Amino acid sequence: MDLPEREYGPSPAADELMTAMRELIRAATTTAAASEEMVRITQGMRDLTADLDRTRHARARRIPFTPEDRERIQAGAPWRMFPYTPQGIPQEIVVTDAVARSRIQLTAAHEGPPGMLHGGFGAAIMDALLGVLVMAECRPAVTVELTTRFLRPTPLDCTVEAVGRVVEQGPRRIIAEGSIEHDGVPTVTARGVFVPYAMPAQPAG
Repeated sequence: MDLPEREYGPSPAADELMTAMRELIRAATTTAAASEEMVRITQGMRDLTADLDRTRHARARRIPFTPEDRERIQAGAPWRMFPYTPQGIPQEIVVTDAVARSRIQLTAAHEGPPGMLHGGFGAAIMDALLGVLVMAECRPAVTVELTTRFLRPTPLDCTVEAVGRVVEQGPRRIIAEGSIEHDGVPTVTARGVFVPYAMPAQPAG
């Protein structure tokens, strides 16, 4: 059945579920199981999906971004990006001295060219990082343009760092720039243009 209200806020149980889902995606991406074993596992996964679908929301669980959250981020608290959407690459983004940083573990599930990060995932990482930075340092805003340059391959099965900073702020647009780096060397650069918007009211509780 569809529940009438989206569930907001962090949930330890949902955290564990999303961790398991990401582990499943990684395992399914790289499995060498025999066909008969994959058929058996697939049926079990469909049974689990049916169990979860018995009670559901129309949209994903999320953690609302509030003025209090903005103050906490400005004070150095990390912001979790994509905690409850397993297809997104999770980040814990920390803003210090107006610079946003996150460390990201890349796996085979993020592969594009052999052994390399898919460019779409690279763009998504930067869009998320720069967006949180703008929300924390400036005001609520949405991306209207994101330009990425792929300087060299971003490897998999390792930890990379994403970093960003605001370079221009005006009444009608904000520009932020950043990069993905491996061992201190930029592999992807990005420039995002953001426009302010009024955040919708969040449900109580």
